[in-house]
Amino acid sequence: MEIMAEFKDKIQEVYAKSGAYLIPIIKFALALFTFSQINSGLGQFSLLNNLFIVLVLSLLCAIMPWSMIAVFSGIFVLLHSILVGYEAGAFVFVSFLLMGILALRFCGKKMILLVLVPLAFKANMPLLVPLVAGLTAGSSAALAVACGSFVYGLFSFIAFNAEALKFTSAADIPMKMQLLMKGTLQNPELMLSIVVTALVVLIVYHLRKFSMDYSWDLAIILGGASYIVLTMLGATVLGVNLSLVAVLAGSIGSVIIAYFVKIFLFHVDYKQVNHLQFEDDDYYYYVKAIPKIKGKGKNVKKEKKSSSLEEKKGKDKEELSDTQDFSKAIETEDYQIEQNFEEVDFESKLEKSLNDF
Repeated sequence: MEIMAEFKDKIQEVYAKSGAYLIPIIKFALALFTFSQINSGLGQFSLLNNLFIVLVLSLLCAIMPWSMIAVFSGIFVLLHSILVGYEAGAFVFVSFLLMGILALRFCGKKMILLVLVPLAFKANMPLLVPLVAGLTAGSSAALAVACGSFVYGLFSFIAFNAEALKFTSAADIPMKMQLLMKGTLQNPELMLSIVVTALVVLIVYHLRKFSMDYSWDLAIILGGASYIVLTMLGATVLGVNLSLVAVLAGSIGSVIIAYFVKIFLFHVDYKQVNHLQFEDDDYYYYVKAIPKIKGKGKNVKKEKKSSSLEEKKGKDKEELSDTQDFSKAIETEDYQIEQNFEEVDFESKLEKSLNDF
C-alpha cells in the first residue's frame, strides 16, 4: 500500500509540475493512434492515409478539447465509408448524426468515450472503459459507452465487408442497406455488447456511491463479475458464439487496470474511519470521515513542516517576551517620570517667579 501511495504521490507531483505539457502530448498520441487504426482498418481515402495529414490533424487535436478527437475520428470513418460505398456512407452519416445529437445533449465532455470504447474492444478488453467510466463519471456515461460499442460494431462490419458494400449499381442499393441493417442493428452480438457495457457502467456507478467500506473495490469486482455473467448468459440465450477464455482474460485485465485507476482516485485507509455527528436547529448530520493513504514522503514533509512551525512559534514567543520586557521597561520609565513630576513644588516656584517680577 505504501509503495502504491508513494508512486501515486510521485505521479501527482510530476503532473502538477508538467501537466500543461503532458496533456497535449497525451492528446496528440491518442489522436495519432486512433487515426492510424481507422486508416489501417478501412484505408479507402488515400488523402487521409497520408502521414503528413494525420500528423497535422493530431497536432490540432492536441491543442483542442478532448471531444474533438471523437469528431475528427467520426469524419475519418465517414469519408472512408463513402468511398467504400454510397450506401455505407449514408448509413454511417445518419448513425453518427443521431449519436452526435445524443452525445452533445447528454454526454457533453464524455464524448471521448466514443473513441476509447472501440480502442478497448480492439485490445480485447471491452470491460475496461465501462469500469473506469463507472468509477470516474456519472450515469450519463452509460449512453456514451453504448454509443462507443455501436461505433466499434459498425466500424468492424464495414471494414470486414468492404468488398461486398462497394457501389455497383442502383439496383443493389436496397440489398446493401439491408445488409448494413442486418450487420449492425439486427446483429445480436453487437446488441448484447451495447446493453451489457451500459449496464456495467450503471452497476459500478451506483455501487461506488455507497457509504459502506470498500465500496469502490466491491464496485470493480461486482462490475467485472456482472459483465462476465451477463455476457455469457446473453450469448447462450441469443445463440452467439463467444469464447469464455477470451472473455475471462479481457475481464481480468480490465479489473486489474481499473484497480490501479481506483488507487489514484480513491485510495483511503478504512482502518481509521471516524464517525462524526453534528446538529443545528433543523437537522442532525452524521459524517463518515476516511483518511487518505499517503506516501512516506508526504508524512516527512508534514513532520518537517510541523517542526518548522513549532520553531517559528518558539521564536515568536521569544520575540513576544522581549516586547513584553520592553513594554515593562517603558512602563517603569513612565512611572518614574510621573513620580518625579509629582515631587516638584509648583506653588513655591510660581510664588518666587511673581516676586521676581
